[in-house]
Amino acid sequence: GTYACSYTVSQAGAYSLEIWLGKVGSGQEAAGSPFAVAFSPDPKEEVRRRHHQQEARFEREKLAKEARRTEEAERRDREAAAGLEREAAHQEERKRMEEAKQEREAAATVRRAAEAEQKEKDKAEPLAE
Repeated sequence: GTYACSYTVSQAGAYSLEIWLGKVGSGQEAAGSPFAVAFSPDPKEEVRRRHHQQEARFEREKLAKEARRTEEAERRDREAAAGLEREAAHQEERKRMEEAKQEREAAATVRRAAEAEQKEKDKAEPLAE
């Protein structure tokens, strides 16, 4: 006789199909069994699978782009902070140099005043003799 059966595979791929005749556990394998069978995916399922893959790729690309933007912003912030630190150090150095210059000028003024005073004393001493 002719018999019919059906089975729905859950995933596309290559399978081995065994056909047995008789009662479960006591039958015999049909001639030519096992059979090599390949099942193609349901076109709708394939479209869904590809769509999910594409969505996942888009999400990975989006996250990578956001990460690059964040890294770039952090790099710019670090560079700006380093620039501010350098400028502060330069200002401090200029201030220190200006203070040193003022100290030298003050010392020179004191020295000139002392020299002028000594000259006045030297002029006055010969007259006093």
